[in-house]
Amino acid sequence: MKKIRFGALGYGAIGRVYGRIIQNPPCAALIAMPNADVRGVSAPHCECCNGCQALLQNAEIDVAAICLSLGMHKEAACGAAKPHKHALCEKPIDVERARAQKMGWILAKKTASHSERRAAPL
Repeated sequence: MKKIRFGALGYGAIGRVYGRIIQNPPCAALIAMPNADVRGVSAPHCECCNGCQALLQNAEIDVAAICLSLGMHKEAACGAAKPHKHALCEKPIDVERARAQKMGWILAKKTASHSERRAAPL
């Protein structure tokens, strides 16, 4: 079975939860994080990227797990859509309705997906 390859943006409290969950099932792997987020990560095959843009441009990543601070979700999710990656976005998608709608429109046009998970990260 081919694994779904994740890159995680943001490794605060919820990012650590995503990291643990992504590494657990045999169908998923955490393969990349920005350098600043790697402290305390126990992912054996996780590569360090030089910032968020480098992670989003990494051709090995299928899904960008966006666990950043509010107000940063739209930029990261739309950045994931450019190379046609999927974006798994932590809630809330945004605090401003207009930015949330624009993010949805951009992702829909690029055939990427976005998700706001309330009960469980995956």
